[in-house]
Amino acid sequence: MNMKRTIVILIALAMVTGMFGSGQFAAADEFRVGISLALTDDFTENLRSIYESMAPEYGLSVNFTNAGGDASNQVSNVEALIAQRPDAIILRCVDGDIGNTLADMVHDAGIPLVIDETKPGISRAYDANVMGNQLIHGNLIGEWLQKYLDANPDVTLNMLYINGGTSDNIRRRMNGIFETCASDRLVLIGDELGSWSASTAQEITEAYLTSRPDMNIIACANDEMALGVIEILKSAGKLDDIMVFGVDGSQSGQASIKAGELTGTTLNDVSISVHVIYETVRMLANGEDISHLFTNAEEKEIDPKAFVLLTAENIDRDGTY
Repeated sequence: MNMKRTIVILIALAMVTGMFGSGQFAAADEFRVGISLALTDDFTENLRSIYESMAPEYGLSVNFTNAGGDASNQVSNVEALIAQRPDAIILRCVDGDIGNTLADMVHDAGIPLVIDETKPGISRAYDANVMGNQLIHGNLIGEWLQKYLDANPDVTLNMLYINGGTSDNIRRRMNGIFETCASDRLVLIGDELGSWSASTAQEITEAYLTSRPDMNIIACANDEMALGVIEILKSAGKLDDIMVFGVDGSQSGQASIKAGELTGTTLNDVSISVHVIYETVRMLANGEDISHLFTNAEEKEIDPKAFVLLTAENIDRDGTY
């Protein structure tokens, strides 16, 4: 990791440590935590590894489940976690709709619940939602696109956006692009649902290559879908003609940027997010009030402030792999 990025992370951790405390706890304070993950992609595997490695520092014993992208599986997983009566549950929802059910289940069981970024669509039956403002993902991409258009005044960008889920929260990743790139030369030609699936994103891309030959940019709500898109573009001989953006800053996504394939991805520095989540979990398990931590009290949000756009220009400086 380069020196500049190390300094940025240390500053961020210093800020959240000031909010929460030192993060060092005696063994007698150990709490049991169930963690329900949604997907089996590269980002989630890295996230799990960080959760596992950081748990001892916070005096936590963690038990994982993974729904593999299947909402019904996640219901069963959360039921199993509830039956174990942990001191708290951490949840990444498959989608906003099933998140409503899961949040209500955990709340009714009387177990503290912290959402890891993937907010339920309607239910607010959770204690905290640790998430960066999802608009920032789009804002960072939009800023890059605005600079691109300014430098290329004769170009119009015809963009297909492939969303991961249907919740308003996830859709902010797309909406944020148009907040910082308001040019009439950025045209949204398609807003499709890829359900976080590389294969679904590939099917969508194949259809648009036929129906919209003028398409020259595809942005996806995660790296998994973006990397699937790249494989289709390579097969069609179109990768040099179409820019591709992802979200997550996954190891595979960063490798694809270095290979000259993926145009960019927004990195969520999950080590900072996990720090905030674990501190929040401990406070809840201790029965402490956390309302002073909310950056959005109505939505019970705590913002870890951990996003950066990675492209070929800064991947060697700001990348994490």
